Amino acid sequence: MTPAAPSMQRVQGLGIWNIYFCIVLMLDWQGRILLQPVANALLAAALLVPLASIRARRLRQCVAIPAGTALLYHETWLPPISRLRDESSVFHFSADYLADIALRFVNWQLLAAMALIALGYMLLKPWLRITTVSLAGLAWLLCLQIPPPSWVRATSDRGETRIGTGSNTPASHPEDLNAKLQQFYEKESQRVTRFPAAAATAQPFDVLIVNICSMAWDDLDAVGLQNHPLFKKMDVVFDNFNSATSYSGPAAIRILRASCGQTSHQTLYQDAPSGCYLFDNLRKLGFDTELALNHDGHFDGFIDDIHEQGQLKSTPFAINDLPRALVAFDGSPIRDDGQVLGHWWQHRLASPVARTALFYNTITMHDGNREILSNGDSRPAGYAPRASRLLDELSTLVDTIQRSGRKVVLIILPEHGAGLRGDRIQMPGLREIPTPVITHIPAAVKLINMTADTPHQPMQIKSPSSFLAISELLSRLYRQSLILPPNYDLSTLLDQLPETAPVSDSGAATVIQSAGRPWVRMKGETDWTPYPSAAP
Repeated sequence: MTPAAPSMQRVQGLGIWNIYFCIVLMLDWQGRILLQPVANALLAAALLVPLASIRARRLRQCVAIPAGTALLYHETWLPPISRLRDESSVFHFSADYLADIALRFVNWQLLAAMALIALGYMLLKPWLRITTVSLAGLAWLLCLQIPPPSWVRATSDRGETRIGTGSNTPASHPEDLNAKLQQFYEKESQRVTRFPAAAATAQPFDVLIVNICSMAWDDLDAVGLQNHPLFKKMDVVFDNFNSATSYSGPAAIRILRASCGQTSHQTLYQDAPSGCYLFDNLRKLGFDTELALNHDGHFDGFIDDIHEQGQLKSTPFAINDLPRALVAFDGSPIRDDGQVLGHWWQHRLASPVARTALFYNTITMHDGNREILSNGDSRPAGYAPRASRLLDELSTLVDTIQRSGRKVVLIILPEHGAGLRGDRIQMPGLREIPTPVITHIPAAVKLINMTADTPHQPMQIKSPSSFLAISELLSRLYRQSLILPPNYDLSTLLDQLPETAPVSDSGAATVIQSAGRPWVRMKGETDWTPYPSAAP
């Protein structure tokens, strides 16, 4: 009998690669990855091509393994490898913090599911053609990518948005989100706060902006602090304030450029019109602008962002004589917020200047910080005790200022959340994608010694807001200080504050709200994907 020609070798199936394809199909069904059906079909086809030579088959495996690994990584929501190269500050994390991050990547439930798939393959392969199952799954996803007939699209546009089998499958959407985003930025580029001219008759008051790293409403809810007494002391609480980013440097820049409408992440690192810089506007009104941190400000060039992109050139308030309260995620010292603010307040009381505007940034709540033990060692610092202490210290600061009689506008304005709970896409602490859970922050304002001191509930701003509302509020406060005697009427101050749609941009991803849910577009892509809202 004549042996079959090499080109007619019988297809052997995918073999152990079935485990890979079944796993990626499961991950796509759970919404954990953005599976690329065409790329996976090409990989499967390359693995099915019959090869007579053992050496050729081995070579194919040597090529397929890294190709499959790269493809799977590309399909995840994890940041691209190039991001690690660009963000070299990651390599300055302490060894303890890096080990902690590595452990968070371990999802025991997911590993168990993968093990069950592998075990099922080993048990069923003698009786079932598993390759058929794998190829059928890929074929189904390929069919979903075929555009439907025009009459089907018309019906779909009148109904709900069609989302594929996995919750992360790119979906057709009746609204052009790219156009919506462009319209948002065009509208924002026209918005600016008009500050009045400085007047000698203006009654003095101070401005204190407390910029907290890693505190969102979801984080406070996770540790049971969403109803902390501090928020009941405030005069104004923003229910829907969007920080628009998920990282510290961009967050500080956005605050310091609060006098203009929201821009894209890329635009933050370009020169802005002079009227955009909040603290420069306050300086022109006669405020002595100051800067204080409870850290050294060197990580990721944070202090440079404040000086250059935020145009707040002030030298940070001296804190080196204060004892360490925590060890930061990069090994640097963190000082206690109560001591730093108390030290600054004593300095303020002794200062002869009429008006002061302070930008205070704290990283007490940053992921990976460690508390110092009595023997000099350190251990991970829990989020709840740190948050409780910080909020308590801010509450004490309110009381201290109240007793002094000085007029101070205290603005609590977190940078972004910590992402304590995580979700099926981002593990706890990962903030590449600025989801609403991360950017929905507890912004609040207290007019200390400026309004009638009567018991009250804080006024709630329920409309979507962002930094332009803070700039406008300060402008209105100065205008009211021109009236003698000043009447800081909250109803007038808060009437029709600027609203800002919840759009966020971290540089790595852009998030926009549509059809009642967040949609995300990753850097370098044009397609939008509905972000899954379910927990891990």
